[in-house]
Amino acid sequence: MKKIQSLLCLALFLFLLSCGRQQLELVNPNEVEETTFWRNETDALRGVLGIYDGLQSSELAGDRYYRLDVATDNMGTNTNSDAWLDIKNFAANGSNARITGIWRALYTVVNRANLTIDKIGSMPSGTISDAARSRLLAESKFLRAYAYHDLVQLFQGVPFYTKPNSTRSEGVAATKGSVIADAMIADLSGDVLAGLPVTTPDGRVSKGAALALLGKYYMARKDYTNAVNTFKQLKTAPYSYALHPSYAQLFTPEVEYSNKESIFQVNFVDNQLDQGETFSYKVDTTTSPSVTPFGVPRNSYQVTNSLRDSYLYTDGKPLVASPIYGTKSPLVSTTGHAINRDPRFRASIFSNQDVTGSGKKLWNFAANNVAVKKYFFISPIVFINRPQNYHLIRYADVLLMLAEAEVELNPADTDIFTNVEAIRKRAGIAMFAAADWAKLSQDQKREAIRDERRWEFAFEHIRFFDFRRWGTAYTKQKLTISNNLIPAATPDLAFIQWPYPQVELDNNPALKAQGANPGY
Repeated sequence: MKKIQSLLCLALFLFLLSCGRQQLELVNPNEVEETTFWRNETDALRGVLGIYDGLQSSELAGDRYYRLDVATDNMGTNTNSDAWLDIKNFAANGSNARITGIWRALYTVVNRANLTIDKIGSMPSGTISDAARSRLLAESKFLRAYAYHDLVQLFQGVPFYTKPNSTRSEGVAATKGSVIADAMIADLSGDVLAGLPVTTPDGRVSKGAALALLGKYYMARKDYTNAVNTFKQLKTAPYSYALHPSYAQLFTPEVEYSNKESIFQVNFVDNQLDQGETFSYKVDTTTSPSVTPFGVPRNSYQVTNSLRDSYLYTDGKPLVASPIYGTKSPLVSTTGHAINRDPRFRASIFSNQDVTGSGKKLWNFAANNVAVKKYFFISPIVFINRPQNYHLIRYADVLLMLAEAEVELNPADTDIFTNVEAIRKRAGIAMFAAADWAKLSQDQKREAIRDERRWEFAFEHIRFFDFRRWGTAYTKQKLTISNNLIPAATPDLAFIQWPYPQVELDNNPALKAQGANPGY
């Protein structure tokens, strides 16, 4: 996407001048803007770039997507300054700032997409080529489908807009999530796939991203047959996705534009509007461990003991005996939790094993203390400001969702083993012997794949949406085990959906008439 970033500032100046970053709705261009914009192909591209920019919001990929792990058994928080503690402890209501912010950010993406679809679709013949119109409409519909996927997973039924809104538009009642999914599946399998190229060297959305998102929609509705058929396409020509050889390197600036694993990422570059992502963190190796820029890394967000202790050792054995992974590993160390562990542990979690090339510790951790590490940038340059890209869909996600779907259809399918083995082999951890894998029950294989997803995608917001897909019973079980502050009277539906933002209930009578959301 580097090639298109140079257009972004101008695009936002013309396209979004009247739109605040946290507004739900985008004001339609006035008569003067309509006569000076949407005139040609360049204007149309600039409009689409404005939708991509919506995903850079600090409420989404710019910062808070990774923090959704707070609402899982992966990460804890010791602060309520940004409302995450209430979400974690199921004390949040519609006035919660994070719930409101994420709702508005996702609807900003939706409305920018709707406006662009409306304007590009009505541009006169001759002002834009048929090929460009088809591709730009496909991109817009993909980005809208991505936003609606997350909205439905977060809130279930939500207002469904397919036309641009203004500040004077009337709100609508919520539409069932299944109905919204039907419409988005139709878009993705129709116009979106037809209009997108197989590869996109400029970083824009491709057919592969559309197939991956389509598969996610099928998985959410437990349509495993269509999910398998969709994901398998990404393993064959004309697609050439592959797991990047180094798991740790994926979360550094080194290969963000040159790896074959990224299917859809949000891009941030230096010296451009919205380059200020805040999910990454620079480790300054020129200072002593106790006085690094902000002390202990991300000290408001802690790795849970549950996640820390769940990683296997490099021999594929667990910290304690398990019916799935066998007896306790002989590699268990008493001097540090990070020693001999699945290398994804070291790539995702800081520990006392993290040192510079000269052996200098990055932090003065006690033996078993840890901190969030993924997307940390280690540099000897004191004031470097290097934004990183944020992965939304990786090929590893496709392989593990494919394995998940295959387990539900036929747990004896040998392709399941092949897909899980590929993930473990790249990570550097011993795989099950094929005969031992074959002996596992369907429930055990299902749990093994869910574990693998936890280790592969820690602090990438994926587990939060996995919990939504896996349902109330599983989510409630995992969260109540790891968090004793969840009230016993918490309604079951609260484990898989958020309440509607109070400001939206106040401003939208049609939504208010439906209540705050079932379960709240």
